Amino acid sequence: MHMLTELHIQNFAIIDQLALEFGPGLVILTGETGAGKSIIMDALDVLMGSRADVSVIRSEAELAARRRHLQALRPRTPGCPRNPQTGRTAG
Repeated sequence: MHMLTELHIQNFAIIDQLALEFGPGLVILTGETGAGKSIIMDALDVLMGSRADVSVIRSEAELAARRRHLQALRPRTPGCPRNPQTGRTAG
């Protein structure tokens, strides 16, 4: 199993450049209508293998780039408590 730790988006839809870092646990994107939540999810969808249309490239750019960083997670040992500050198990 892997966890998404970083997402970098450049020239994708209305996003010029964006770098997001994710910590352990549940991540929720919130914001006003039109803030770009769906665009971030669309970029992630393309990274995971969905087809992209040329229309996702910003009008001023020649190409769009998306990059992700995944961290491998160790399976939890049953009965082994998880550190709430680091998200890691003790064993």
